[in-house]
Amino acid sequence: MKRILTILLCILLVTVAAIGGTAQGEDISMFTATDNNYTITQDNVTPHGRTYFNVRGINFNWSMSGFSFSFKGTGASLQIRSRSGVRFAVYLDGNLQPEKEISVKSLKATYTLAENLENAEHTVTIKKLTEIDWGGIAAADTITVFGGHLLPPPETSSRTIEFIGDSVTAAYGVLISDGSIDNYRIEDQDASKSYSSITAMSLGCEFSLVAKSGIGFFCNNGGGLENTMKDAYEYTDYFCLDKTTKWDFSGHKSDIVVIALGDNDTSSQDSAAHLEGARYFLSLVRKNNPESIIIWAYGMCTTGYDNNIKQAVKEANDAGDKNVYYFAFDIMNPSEDGAGAAGHPSYTTQKKNADKLTAFITDLTGWQKGSKPGDDTSILTLKNDSILTLENGILSNIAPNTTVSDADFFADDNRVVFLSTDGEALDESDMLYTGCTAARMFGARELDKCELSVKGDVDGDGRVSASDALLALQSAVGKIRLAGAKLLSASLSGGDVTATDALKILQFSVGKTATI
Repeated sequence: MKRILTILLCILLVTVAAIGGTAQGEDISMFTATDNNYTITQDNVTPHGRTYFNVRGINFNWSMSGFSFSFKGTGASLQIRSRSGVRFAVYLDGNLQPEKEISVKSLKATYTLAENLENAEHTVTIKKLTEIDWGGIAAADTITVFGGHLLPPPETSSRTIEFIGDSVTAAYGVLISDGSIDNYRIEDQDASKSYSSITAMSLGCEFSLVAKSGIGFFCNNGGGLENTMKDAYEYTDYFCLDKTTKWDFSGHKSDIVVIALGDNDTSSQDSAAHLEGARYFLSLVRKNNPESIIIWAYGMCTTGYDNNIKQAVKEANDAGDKNVYYFAFDIMNPSEDGAGAAGHPSYTTQKKNADKLTAFITDLTGWQKGSKPGDDTSILTLKNDSILTLENGILSNIAPNTTVSDADFFADDNRVVFLSTDGEALDESDMLYTGCTAARMFGARELDKCELSVKGDVDGDGRVSASDALLALQSAVGKIRLAGAKLLSASLSGGDVTATDALKILQFSVGKTATI
């Protein structure tokens, strides 16, 4: 009997080891000495970029798309399906510099991502360095954890950027610095060295590249008008998956969308068609990203037709969309910074423009280079030397006759707008009044707001008059009850409204005193 039990126990242990993995909540201590295989699913990895799942596992064909997973153990490997020459970067434990690079040698093979690590918790991220189409497709279906087990998938940054671009965004030829190669070679491409990746990683952003060499927003390199970005943009993987599966924009919202297209569109000789194409593409991006800040960045390789792109941005602004911006890249200077393959920007040029774009985004958002999402200040914050008071959602002690242009109240005030009681933006020359609001914005999203209380403007008409003094006096004698911003505007010394407050308001209204 004892022998039978021993045999059954051995069979059980072999069976468990073969299963590879544990049920949620199960004691996994018995598995830590073995390698365990896991089929990749939406529940155990964190996707990056425009990825999708099917029978091949997770598909990540766009540049810098990929996924992350966490595990406890000493290392991990990954089974990848791709074509020879396709390259991937492997990042370990949040480091911005890759731990290693993988170059595919066969259609389906297993590659070690990390090994000989401390037996502890780790996070691995794998991203595709080569581009869609020429750079080859990629899919992964099985993770093996060495001497341990998978953990719940890691969280992503709350900051999100999408880059829409061409070969520059995909970093065509960036590993060449002397311009000596005049054609595409897969070994010369590294999307992690694109201005896009450098910008996003320096700002601590989750990001997506929708970029393909030769593509334009309405006209491709050589003049082709089919399969342009206007055709492909709304689809998950227009070039490798199918032309019917739409990308879920509502489930993947971007704080910022950077359009970096236009170089290939100069193949068109029709300026009017170019302008109409820019208008259409900008409206397409806005339709799918209604709350995003949109930046059209152009000029690293050429400035042809830049007036049309600027015109499309201006028209959007004039129509009321103030969250669209034009950004001018510095044009490449091969004599100073070298050149990539086939006339493309070198890494030096990409890095310089990344630094410039990073500074531009910082000015718009307050995101700081090297900071983390938790460092963001989404609330209204007064400047250190302010004499105003911000309590309980009301900003008080504002001097009468203060215009919007005078209102230098807040830190990062370039992202604060002043709104009327009807919610309309006040103009620079408009007078602030009791009851209007200040709102901290991110693109079209309102992050925080407060009501304004202007000293002496008790009725909220933007002027200090005898009627305000009367209201203050009525409050002082208990005839009426003021509350909120109106109470603060009448109570000049704090606390209850007094007859003295009413007198001061009256004296100011008739010009007897210059201040209140």
